[in-house]
Amino acid sequence: MGADEKAFSHLKIDGFNLVFIPWLMPDKNEPISKYAKRMAISITDKEPVLIGLSFGGIMCIEIARMIPVKKIF
Repeated sequence: MGADEKAFSHLKIDGFNLVFIPWLMPDKNEPISKYAKRMAISITDKEPVLIGLSFGGIMCIEIARMIPVKKIF
C-alpha cells in the first residue's frame, strides 16, 4: 500500500484531533471486511469522522458498516 498519513500531513481541521491509523499487515486470503474489523479496533471515539484516500476510503466505508460514524470523507 503506497499511501500513508503523509497524504494528510498538512491537513488541519479546527476542533478536531487527527489520529492516523497505521496499515496492518493483511493475513493471507483475508477478506476486506475482516481486515477493516481489525483496523477498527484502534478507533476509540464513539462517533468518529473518518477520512480516507483510495484504499483508505474503502476502509472507511467498511468500518462505517461496523461502528457508528459521524461522517466519512
